[in-house]
Amino acid sequence: MLVKRQLTKVINRFKFEELESAVIPVFPETSWSRVRSKLIKNHKTFTVANAVHVIQDILDNTDLSLKDLHDRLTTLEVTYISRHNNKRIWYGYKLSGLNNELRHLDSQEIQEGIKKEFYSNGLDMDIKAVMYDSIMFICVKEKKKKKKAQYLLLPTYFALFFGQKYFFCSRKNVSVDYIKTIAFNLGYNNSKRIKLMGKDLKSLIKLLWIKQQNVLQAGDINQPPVYQPSNPVISNNGTDYTQSKQRKKYAEQCFGKDPPILEKLVIKGPEESIKHDSVASKLPTNNIRMNWEFRSHNMARFLTALIERRAFMPPLPDYISNFMIMGKNELTLQTEQQTQS
Repeated sequence: MLVKRQLTKVINRFKFEELESAVIPVFPETSWSRVRSKLIKNHKTFTVANAVHVIQDILDNTDLSLKDLHDRLTTLEVTYISRHNNKRIWYGYKLSGLNNELRHLDSQEIQEGIKKEFYSNGLDMDIKAVMYDSIMFICVKEKKKKKKAQYLLLPTYFALFFGQKYFFCSRKNVSVDYIKTIAFNLGYNNSKRIKLMGKDLKSLIKLLWIKQQNVLQAGDINQPPVYQPSNPVISNNGTDYTQSKQRKKYAEQCFGKDPPILEKLVIKGPEESIKHDSVASKLPTNNIRMNWEFRSHNMARFLTALIERRAFMPPLPDYISNFMIMGKNELTLQTEQQTQS
């Protein structure tokens, strides 16, 4: 059966040490001690693949409905995402238009509320919600019928931070109905996409918190860090004229000591006319736009290295030095004329 193969495929993604807390609770027909006992009895090593064989035997000898199997599959999928959320890129949304008093709902209440809202809009959805590491993860699957058989589309995942006006989605392009439903169940009328994306959810929400703190302390937000060159260091080995330590200190002023982890920085330049006279005379109506995209496992560390090695010379432009207080990693630059208009 296809769904059983899908179940084993998802279980195989987990680490062995996660099976007891994340996988076995989905199968009340067995227990972790029973799985371990079978592995020991059959002289099998403690690996995920061997544990999966034990779980497969249990599934084969248990009369489970197709609906129950799909339900367990969705639970395992969202559980896996909750524990390995840094393997996906998450796209940020900001909530607006508070329509209800905010409540701290548990996963079951959130799950049922979203399901009812979809159903009222004529959509039959499979919804699962789990809480992990203070983040609510929600899996949304739309049920479709094809040739009298029902199947599920690929899941869309959401990550919610209670008490925050933001949530994140695992898809760059997602149905408006999905976004509206999530916002409504969080007590808001609307939401809009923000220019923030990344793999580390805690870092993303930290970046938004830093932005909020700087808005509250608006007096400091427009004061860029100051680069102060140091005098040459004289030692027994000679005179060191390099400013590497000062440049590193300047980068720390810009990005902080423990900055949020981001994997991408996109800078979109303004649209401008061609400046080169000979080219401009041949293309008088053409404009150009320069874009830059930086990728790294840790953008703050990467930018610091560029500053230390003088690839970026301080002082940096405001859109780089204030990068960590903007609450976004997709920046759009404007010319002075565009700013004034």
